[in-house]
Amino acid sequence: MKNKYVFVFVMLLCISLAGVGVIAISAGSSESGHGEFRIVTSFYPVYVAVENIAGGIEGVELSNMTEPKTGCLHDYQPSTKDMVLLNEADVFVINGGGMETFMEDVASRVPGLGIVTASDNMELLENRSGSHEGHETEHDHGDKNAHVWMSLARYETFVDNIASGLAGADPVHALAYLDNAADYKRSVAELSGETDGVREFVKGRRAVLFQESFMYLAEDLGLPVLEVLDLDGEAAVSAGDISHIIDLIGSDGEDTLLLCEERYSRSIAETISQATGAPVCVLDTLTEGDYAVDSYLTSYRSNLKKITEAVK
Repeated sequence: MKNKYVFVFVMLLCISLAGVGVIAISAGSSESGHGEFRIVTSFYPVYVAVENIAGGIEGVELSNMTEPKTGCLHDYQPSTKDMVLLNEADVFVINGGGMETFMEDVASRVPGLGIVTASDNMELLENRSGSHEGHETEHDHGDKNAHVWMSLARYETFVDNIASGLAGADPVHALAYLDNAADYKRSVAELSGETDGVREFVKGRRAVLFQESFMYLAEDLGLPVLEVLDLDGEAAVSAGDISHIIDLIGSDGEDTLLLCEERYSRSIAETISQATGAPVCVLDTLTEGDYAVDSYLTSYRSNLKKITEAVK
């Protein structure tokens, strides 16, 4: 309990000295013409983090711009309805790192909107998807991998950035944001202990990834990555891609985990598994759900369980 209050005091001090985490802040709930401080998030994983920080605070209204089944924001373009929502918001909380490719349009159309970026000052992994000859993906976030919410090791910073940004934008509720963030981070820390146990359990194994977001999970677990094929509804896989992966795995199939998702890549992973004996792990990308406050922790814990079961 003492550590929580130390955290809150330190964060308030940092905010007061530096105004951390907010760009182009509007006047806020006391001067913006509406009674509540309105927060809008870009998509599901950001919403869940903010829900744990700002949910249930009197005088704060939280909305998500996209549907909870939207998934990643690859090539997403805000609708007229989205722009109306943003025009009524005090703060827009985004993932950053190039995930929201539409931000230039938002900035020009809603110039007074405050922006809080969850991935600020965070080390992003380099993209490796489509790194061998003959495979290209339709969407591109640039050289950096923006799927930082998939890294539990970075998730505490993700939460800190949001909490400090909201506290700077809305001083009236600053203590509540920081207090809730400290509580949420305790649950994240408990999950970190479980992750350390799985990391030890899978030591000596390696992975092939069929979704670029799993690069962060592989890093959390200390799994060397042989290859990344980022498959979605637009990216195709060829016989050459499959042959390439089979050759990479070679005779060490049992020590190579195939990390895939249900929607786009499970069948490809199972084909490779049949040829190599490599176990298939069908995982959650943590981009969709039912808005439950514990959904991030539950889904991440489920991914750990699936990986553990695959190597038994």
